[in-house]
Parts: sequence; structure tokens; C-alpha cells
Amino acid sequence: MGKKLYVGNLPFSATDDSLRSIFEQVGQVDSAKVITDRDTGRSKGFGFVEMATDEECAEAIKKFNGTDYEGRALTVNEARPMVPPPPPQRLRVGGNVAQASLLTQVKPVYPPLAKQARIQGVVLLEAVISKDGAIDNLRVISGHPLLTQAAIDAVKQWRYKPTLLNGEPVEVVTTITVNFAFSQ
Repeated sequence: MGKKLYVGNLPFSATDDSLRSIFEQVGQVDSAKVITDRDTGRSKGFGFVEMATDEECAEAIKKFNGTDYEGRALTVNEARPMVPPPPPQRLRVGGNVAQASLLTQVKPVYPPLAKQARIQGVVLLEAVISKDGAIDNLRVISGHPLLTQAAIDAVKQWRYKPTLLNGEPVEVVTTITVNFAFSQ
């Protein structure tokens, strides 16, 4: 079986048939495909050709690489296998989505000084949830200084169900809201 060739710098007028006819000059072409934009249908200026034998592939590279085709110098070489992009290191999810996978939630202790000063409010935290569901990192986004440490101390003990992306656990970045009210 032959190899797949990458053909670059094609004119935008190139079609599958015109690409095939060029490469048939050196041997049997198993397939020829000009890659097009999915929205416009216009050529992206490159394509792929599969030749029947390795020898025909080598001959095609030798004959057509750098050759002028409709005013453009073709680039012809052995196609490299497509490598899937690596999964993201961290996935950002909304607070409501993360809340749904919360397994253990420790309630914050209302700071006595804040209670005495009758301070209520919301502490907003950005959290990194590790692959195993533990809180790795917390950063205060907003909140009263007398309430923030109590919120951090409680949230550090929270545990989440691990988030999977394509079957693999990933770190998650989310926003956590901790409410302090006198009804607590």
C-alpha cells in the first residue's frame, strides 16, 4: 500500500479531479481530496493524495514538489499523521455546574467579630478542583475581609465528584459563592 501525500499551495480553483489528474502522471491514484472550508465550500489551498505504491509516492514528491501549477509552486511531501490536540489541563465550569457534583460541603463558622459587628454578605471565591475532587487552590474574588478566611477554611474541606472529559479526569476552575447571614 502506498502513502498519503500532502499537497500544499494549491490554487483555490483546484478540485479533487484536477488534483487526481496531475498525480496520475506518475502512477495510480487511490484517492485525491482538496480540503474545503465547511461554510463556504471554497478550497483551503491544500489537499491529500494517496498513491498506490511507495515508489509512486517518491516519484510524485520528486516530480511535483516545487513545480509551478497555475502560478503557484506546489509543496508535496509525505503527509504526517493527524495528532489529536492534548486535552485541556483545566476546564472552566460555572458555579451551578460544579455545585451539582459537590459531595461534601462543610458549612463555614460565622466569625464572632463579624457577628458582633453585624456584618453579613457574600464571599466569592475562585477554586481549582483537582482531578480527584479536592480543592487545590482558592483565591478571593470579593467579600468582606472579616468573612473571607472563614469561607476559605470551610471551602478547603469541600469534596467534589471528579470531572471527566473524554473519560479522563481533569482539573476544574469554578466560582464558589459562600453566603453569610444571621439566620445561620
